[in-house]
Amino acid sequence: MVVAGVGSMIVQVADRPLISRISGLAAAGLYGNCYKLGIFMMLLVGMFDQAWKPFVLERAERPDVDALIARVLTYFTVAAAGTFLAVAFFVTAAVTAPLFLGKPLFHPAYWDGLVIVPVVTLGYLFNGLYFVMLAPLMIDKRTGAVGAATWVGAAVNLGVNLVAIPRHGMMGAAWATCAAYAVMAATVWLLARATRAVPYEWGRLGAVGVWTAALWLVGARTGLAVRALLICAYPAGLWFSGFLKAEELAELRSMLSARSSRAAPEPPVGD
Repeated sequence: MVVAGVGSMIVQVADRPLISRISGLAAAGLYGNCYKLGIFMMLLVGMFDQAWKPFVLERAERPDVDALIARVLTYFTVAAAGTFLAVAFFVTAAVTAPLFLGKPLFHPAYWDGLVIVPVVTLGYLFNGLYFVMLAPLMIDKRTGAVGAATWVGAAVNLGVNLVAIPRHGMMGAAWATCAAYAVMAATVWLLARATRAVPYEWGRLGAVGVWTAALWLVGARTGLAVRALLICAYPAGLWFSGFLKAEELAELRSMLSARSSRAAPEPPVGD
């Protein structure tokens, strides 16, 4: 796992020194400060990973563990895609509006770097997919495959950075990290197939991806009011499109019914 850790570290930190060397210290500082705004997705992914690893390893011997992994990937993708849209639509307005004693949270000198935030957030989303699809390799104790996946990601990160930073600056670096995490997720999926056929719900995952991309593209050209409507449209579109399966709808209705029963006041007791 040390080998995997080194590869993962390269993916996480290689962009800063490369930007500094290629584009200068000012560009590196701007990139680093704006990169931090991906913290919302980073926290979601980090907390999920801390809970996911022990959860799935405790259930490693269950006959339905593969189906469990597949369903968790679908649910995580739904939650992470919604978080991505919220950050992509509203983080710029949140940090540039004069909300703090008449001053913005981010100094205007940093505003040019805010264009990287959606890409950074998307990268963390792919990192979350990587964590979910890493589970079969962890269950089968294939540490060599984990190390190979992280080093593939590191190679992609370094290669894309070296090509993209001179042409596209900090946006090139952001896309390099995003691409690295996406490739890592794809690599662990491919490697895990050799020993474990997890029935991932590709149709549902694709539906989430297409719907999220469509909303993002529309929202990028609209104001805050329309973006708020698009955020509401995200779960509504999944609901009315029949995304949820019959058993999921039944479980959801059961949960809502139980919650409403607990919230209802008890009838008065007669004499």
